[in-house]
Amino acid sequence: MGTVPCGATELALRFAGVLQDGDIINIDAEKRVMDVELSDAEWARRRAAWQAPPLKATSGTLYKYIKNVTNASVGCVTDT
Repeated sequence: MGTVPCGATELALRFAGVLQDGDIINIDAEKRVMDVELSDAEWARRRAAWQAPPLKATSGTLYKYIKNVTNASVGCVTDT
């Protein structure tokens, strides 16, 4: 079973594109964790099969933004 702290950036990275309809997700707000009832083997299979979606822009300002912006704690400096 996968456990991830709620609100962590890793949550989005780990769960995005990997969860499927019907997966059981347990949320414990007091412990600040989310559990998904999947075996480690199933997690590995789904992660291996996952492919990142294509970027919505391939040039210009939006492309620069997509390639340079990180999470809110780092900010969106685009002076590169």
